Amino acid sequence: MEFSMIIRGGITCGEFFANDKILFGTGLIKAYDMENSIAQYPRVVIDNEFFKDELQELEFKNFIKKDNDEQYYVNYFYDENALKLIKGKCEKLIDKHGKYDLRIKDPKRIYQQEKTINKHVWLLVKFNEYCEEIGCENLKMNYILKINSRLFKMEVSCYKNENVK
Repeated sequence: MEFSMIIRGGITCGEFFANDKILFGTGLIKAYDMENSIAQYPRVVIDNEFFKDELQELEFKNFIKKDNDEQYYVNYFYDENALKLIKGKCEKLIDKHGKYDLRIKDPKRIYQQEKTINKHVWLLVKFNEYCEEIGCENLKMNYILKINSRLFKMEVSCYKNENVK
């Protein structure tokens, strides 16, 4: 299995219609709104209100997790094998997107890069939390947070620790 991107989305239930020319429905609109306004990070959030009866059982089975903002999301860090599959690609993504492009001067583009960096920091922190939670500390990603001296904004990069196997 190859992971070449991180995603975000929303899961809900509602009417939906699709044909070869158009997609619409209350379910699609709600899922889009959830992805756009709630997901924010590379996570697939779940409609807490619609699925309120199922959430605790799914969380108990480790299929979903509750984030710091009380939002439930699909747990794709569920076991050691998943973490092993995800780790290398995550490190590459963080190294590629964790720093500001020095050529960019437009404030809108800088803001967009800041949002991207924040998403990758969220991914890194969650990955390492799950490594600790399931007893796979050896899989944790080593990282450095530093301040970009031109913008006074946080950047992140991963590094290999040769002493950790």
